[in-house]
Amino acid sequence: MSDTNNRHDNVASASSTANRDLTLRAMTLGDLQDVARVFDEVWPQAAPLTGTPMAYELARYFVLEYMRSATASYVAVTADGEFAGVTLARIDGQPLAFPQTEGMLGDLRQIIDENPIAKMMRSGFDHFRATDHQLELRSGVGQSTQAELLLFMVNPAVKGHGVGGALWNALLQGFRANGVHAFYLHTDTSCDYTYYEHHGLQRVAERLRADHPEDNGRADGIRDDMFVYRGEVPAV
Repeated sequence: MSDTNNRHDNVASASSTANRDLTLRAMTLGDLQDVARVFDEVWPQAAPLTGTPMAYELARYFVLEYMRSATASYVAVTADGEFAGVTLARIDGQPLAFPQTEGMLGDLRQIIDENPIAKMMRSGFDHFRATDHQLELRSGVGQSTQAELLLFMVNPAVKGHGVGGALWNALLQGFRANGVHAFYLHTDTSCDYTYYEHHGLQRVAERLRADHPEDNGRADGIRDDMFVYRGEVPAV
């Protein structure tokens, strides 16, 4: 992945984060392997795909889907070079950071779809994303915001060491540098969604699993409650 070309690519560094053992920089294609590996640890595939090479390919597909619309990114790396976390965001009016992902997704989709179970998992993810988008449109949140946080993930191996806070602060600093006053994000009950409430974001839309019993009979049925949150970017 080539470096992003946003004005805030390198505003955060070890000297400006809460944890001085961290370095924050723009994500590159070379980080995809680490991001996908940790993605598969945080959101693992169910049996019989758990821990298999195909599970990693699915994780790579999911990460590439988030990268596809990203215009900004941060990767946190520890002093010994370990991948610690990532944010991917889309800012209105900014060029795509990873235009090559479209072709990569097409190639990877062909590989995944050769495995019937993996194909079902991919279809489920695509259905989830489409439902997420409809929830967003109904909320109207895009009309009052200038950016979207696409992916926010911390490596479980380094949780509790200030990584999440450092990435969050860098994200907001980057938003300010690009004139963003408000942003939104999608999350669900497979994530620590209360993190966003603790940081002052407001829930503006939700889709509760209990209200959709039809999902129980579908292979691609959605098993989580889904939320959209909106947040203001602090002036300072």
